[in-house]
Amino acid sequence: MAPAASSRLVLLGTSFKTAPLALREQVAVPPDGLPDALQTLKAYLPRAVLVSTCNRTEIYFSPCEGHGLREAYRFLHSHFGITRTQVKRFFYRRQGWEAVRHLFRVVCGLDSQAVGEAEIMGQVRHAFQTAVSLGMAGPPLDRVFHSAFQTARQARQRASLPPVSLAHWAVDTALSAVSANGPVDALVVGAGEVGTQVALALRRKGVGRIWVANRTFSRAQALAELVDGEAVPLGRLAILLAQADLLIVSVRSGRPLLSPGDLFSALKQRSKPLCIVDMALPRSVHPAVGLLHGVRLFTLDDLKPASGNGACVPPEVLHQMEQAVEEGLARFATVWRSLSALPAISTLHRWAEGVRQEETHRLLRSLRHLDAEGYAHVEAFGKALVGRLLTPVVEHMKARPSPARLRRVLALFGLDCPSRSADPQGVTPSTLALHMRPPEGGEV
Repeated sequence: MAPAASSRLVLLGTSFKTAPLALREQVAVPPDGLPDALQTLKAYLPRAVLVSTCNRTEIYFSPCEGHGLREAYRFLHSHFGITRTQVKRFFYRRQGWEAVRHLFRVVCGLDSQAVGEAEIMGQVRHAFQTAVSLGMAGPPLDRVFHSAFQTARQARQRASLPPVSLAHWAVDTALSAVSANGPVDALVVGAGEVGTQVALALRRKGVGRIWVANRTFSRAQALAELVDGEAVPLGRLAILLAQADLLIVSVRSGRPLLSPGDLFSALKQRSKPLCIVDMALPRSVHPAVGLLHGVRLFTLDDLKPASGNGACVPPEVLHQMEQAVEEGLARFATVWRSLSALPAISTLHRWAEGVRQEETHRLLRSLRHLDAEGYAHVEAFGKALVGRLLTPVVEHMKARPSPARLRRVLALFGLDCPSRSADPQGVTPSTLALHMRPPEGGEV
């Protein structure tokens, strides 16, 4: 049975699997725009995480009175202009345990266009940390996300994954489309994480010259030095397009960096087609550029690996990752159920510690001849004895933490069960991480 945490988690989202590029572009949120988008979302859903990447936009939220799916729809309409018809056609909804499972698979890269990619974990972590900074990631969101991150780390440690990313796919797509007898010269726009992967992949493929352009010229210089290329200002794009064989754009600009008018002069000077790959969302290259004679324009939806089979990760490795996800989900379910017993366990521990201190003080009054070391031994003995006696009781409480069972256990000691036992809202993410930690010598 799914843990109670799952019943308080709802997901509303869209991705490359359900929506065309134009709609994904409509709801895309750039990293620097995420805080503002979350501030708007907070007015509708106080407990929510907004994940927005080049291929998905998803809202994970914990519904409460007056804050549910209706408010999520209202946010999509007010912030992005999404209609109810678009929601029905292009968005998916997951609730409860299916939302938890979906998040785990997303963070592990199993729901990505480039299956097995590692970048998605960092993107989701950034989204979660931004929500935390705005006070929007309380229970159960914090526990579910922390568990998903830990599962993803363990899945990647277990599986021997080849380098898989959309950046590699972009390079494969571009090089397969370029018809050049000699070395291929490439222009990379964007020096962030994706742009860096693109430039490194181009260098590994043995291309000729690599030019790197970026808004911040110093970052372009650093990346150009890394790949033995040349940094150029964005203002020189039109000039370089007369020389480059391919252009890969990964920078989000909010408006097109290149329009048909920017290419007319360059195309007149070219004797062979120009290949352009636009990895940005919203797109940085105007769609009309693809209609120009002598230009081949590819977008995110056109990217494919060199093998052409849609997945660069071997089936047996994917199976290992899927298995790791299922194991992570099972651990989360077990941990969540055990966490519901923590208030009752704390009550028992406080009572036992009080008894230990009382009896220890009574004993020490008759052993005044003991030195400091002797006192320490008595204290250690008392704590060890209480720990040994309580361990089987605590394990029993964690294994089956129903409110009725917890009340019966505490009643044996003459204690009342705290009202929070069935819903561990006060448990911190660090407590969850402690419980999720694999045993010594266990598989990681």
